[in-house]
Amino acid sequence: MKYLAILCLIPTVVFGQDEEDVYETPTFNWQPAVNQTMNDLASISLDDRYVFLDGSETRRLMDLYGNPPTDMEMGLVAQAENPFGWFVVFEFDDMGFVKDDDKDELDADAIYESFLEGSKQSNKYREEMGIAPLNLVGWKVEPNYEETTNNLEWCLEFESGGEPVLNHNIRVLGRRGVTIVTLVCNPEQFDDALAGTRRILEGFSYNEGQRYSDYVSGDKIAEYGLAALVTGGAVAIAAKSGILGKLLKPILLGLAAAGAWIASTFKKIFARSKDDDRRV
Repeated sequence: MKYLAILCLIPTVVFGQDEEDVYETPTFNWQPAVNQTMNDLASISLDDRYVFLDGSETRRLMDLYGNPPTDMEMGLVAQAENPFGWFVVFEFDDMGFVKDDDKDELDADAIYESFLEGSKQSNKYREEMGIAPLNLVGWKVEPNYEETTNNLEWCLEFESGGEPVLNHNIRVLGRRGVTIVTLVCNPEQFDDALAGTRRILEGFSYNEGQRYSDYVSGDKIAEYGLAALVTGGAVAIAAKSGILGKLLKPILLGLAAAGAWIASTFKKIFARSKDDDRRV
């Protein structure tokens, strides 16, 4: 997502309220994830283990979480038996056709060093703000590009206040831009949720005329390639003018803010009484 494609983070939130509080669960128009179209750009078709929210419902859910919709939302896929256990958000950024000429030059060590330097600078700001440092631990998944599917994936692991924070990213390249695939889960769910996300992506495809292979001369070309998608689109462009370090600071600050945001909004939205053991 444009606010920073997130998130697998924070331990399961405990929802505790006064006993007189009423258990309230927002309702959404969940649909079978079968032959669903996303903004006339792409389609997804899965089995009955999964359910789907369209772009409008996805924006409503994001808004309830306290995150302003980006207007890029195409849809959301979740497990039918437990929609809020973990879920996957799909958005589309019409940045243009991203050339994959650098597919064999994704240097995980060099990219990591860029993030590490940005993380150090970010923590200086966090200290001034009285916020716990967000320490970069390493790659959970090194940057990798699958040429047959045009999928770019990576995941960074952070630690803050003794708690893990995972920043997982998938980009699916298309003719006119990229689909941003955001996995939202708890750290202990990551391995299972990631496997589920990859299964979900097997059912995702661009519509005819929108595929990466449908590119024709004259189409809009994105200003950056694969490595820049990992380090952050416009941020990587800014590196040419020597301000990459400055721009990485707010990005990493934003990642930490997202963690606190998820924790607080889940508690507000899915209120429950202490003796109610139901789960959303």
